[in-house]
Amino acid sequence: MLSLWGIEDQLAAPTLLKALTDSSPKVREEATLVVGKLKIADALPRLRKMADVADERHRETVFWSIGEIGTRDDIPLLSLATNHKNSRLRRQAREAIDAITCRSPVNH
Repeated sequence: MLSLWGIEDQLAAPTLLKALTDSSPKVREEATLVVGKLKIADALPRLRKMADVADERHRETVFWSIGEIGTRDDIPLLSLATNHKNSRLRRQAREAIDAITCRSPVNH
């Protein structure tokens, strides 16, 4: 899956979107990482659904990817994790919120 980083996201997107629902947890986690890296916005609805995945390492990757491609609409979802017992999840949720905020500042 990581080999898909080298191709344009338009070509990789269908394969990666399908991989997000693969039966293999490893494939799903790698696809989660790559869609964030390639900034495939079409993955966002699936990532949002994956935000409560049981595997905490995978959830950390979900938060990172949402931070890469998410919008201000994702901040409430990420905010729920800022009080998680796992410090890595808390940190990644905060970093994702910061990434979204920096990318799309509020206009006054």
